[in-house]
Amino acid sequence: QDSQTMCEMLFDESYRYEPVWEKAYSLWPTSAAANKNITAALGLPQSSSCLKPTSKAASGPSAESGLTLCSPWNDSSCCTASSVATTELLQASTGLGILYRWDRCGPLSAACQQYFVAQQCFRQCDPNAALFQQYSNHSDPAYGMDYYRLPVRSDYCDAWWQACQNDLFCTKASPSFYSCPLIAPCTVTKCAALPAHALATEFPLWL
Repeated sequence: QDSQTMCEMLFDESYRYEPVWEKAYSLWPTSAAANKNITAALGLPQSSSCLKPTSKAASGPSAESGLTLCSPWNDSSCCTASSVATTELLQASTGLGILYRWDRCGPLSAACQQYFVAQQCFRQCDPNAALFQQYSNHSDPAYGMDYYRLPVRSDYCDAWWQACQNDLFCTKASPSFYSCPLIAPCTVTKCAALPAHALATEFPLWL
């Protein structure tokens, strides 16, 4: 279904749509402990590392006060309050430049933007992301933020799709946002809402 395609293909298979909620993460957990419980349910060791190059890649996760935008991770975080203080900083934290912004077709609705904020908070702050890291020693630091097929709750993906289906995004004949820089400039004729596309061959590219 559309929400599964969005979750699994928009970020180059960083996520896996998982209908068994007891074995799937939320990108906006009730607390850092909630995702730790999922790690245990998956039979994985508790992470003492952070994605490279997050703020605490060298030191590992620790409590962090003042995480206003990324509040679920106050008790155990790979980000610092200063690194995720604004949505602008979150967008910049991809390390991939202005052509990967999620608002290239104009501001997102508040409901939709919150899901992209949550995705970046998870990527920057959640220690469990490191368990699925794909390129820990890649020569390009931006690739250190990549992980592969991290299981995400299906209801979370469904709600993300519902929140964003009327928002406008740049498009390219590819399911991956990594081809987004090929769309420059992102003119109004290259912006469309999610349901306007056959997702098997074309998908909105967010950043």
